[in-house]
Amino acid sequence: MPARSDRLCAYPRAVRRPITYANVVATLALVLAMSGGAIAATRYLINSTRQINPHVLKQLRGAIGPRGLTGAIGPVGPQGVTGQIGTKGPKGEPGPDGFSALSTLPPGGSESGEIQVAGPGVPSGVVVVSAVTFSVPLAAALNEEHTLILADDLTVPEHCPGIGEAGRGYLCIYIRSGVKVEETTVYDPEADASKGVPVEGSGRYGFGVHLKPAELVPLAGLYATYTVTAK
Repeated sequence: MPARSDRLCAYPRAVRRPITYANVVATLALVLAMSGGAIAATRYLINSTRQINPHVLKQLRGAIGPRGLTGAIGPVGPQGVTGQIGTKGPKGEPGPDGFSALSTLPPGGSESGEIQVAGPGVPSGVVVVSAVTFSVPLAAALNEEHTLILADDLTVPEHCPGIGEAGRGYLCIYIRSGVKVEETTVYDPEADASKGVPVEGSGRYGFGVHLKPAELVPLAGLYATYTVTAK
């Protein structure tokens, strides 16, 4: 027995701690902590799109959604500050003088108007008379050679090329329609007609129209336009 007691003292047995609930929990916590660190080590923190491959970034973008409804109109904003008045511009060049009844038609200037002569129940041989006044007087009268009466759409290209036109120093009368008219004469009401014979042509302020019906008719007349151009 003494010999056994010495062997126990010289070779003590290893101390074995019993397995408890605390030891198990601590061991599991250590394992989980180590595995979590390994998982975390394989992840990256992305804080910029430049860290993503452009091809991958394009795939990550979703489709564009439908357009939303238009919102209500907002309130009117406050009126802005009134700007300063700009500087006054330079004075423009004076324009040409306008036409008036107190002046004369300038050389090469033209004016146009309408002529209407009618005589109800005019017997044959009786002359119907009418007069036309120029809006702007001429500087000089026009004689018979410079007063042309054109009917049935006739024109004289050199002096009366068409309605609304007249050569320089000419009065062109374009008859548009006539009823039972035998003869039409244009005369100068300002010329001396003491001999009882009208002077054909045009005066400075206008001209007269003699219309001679072909026969006794309920209505005889004509409608025409004129254009005169100053010399």
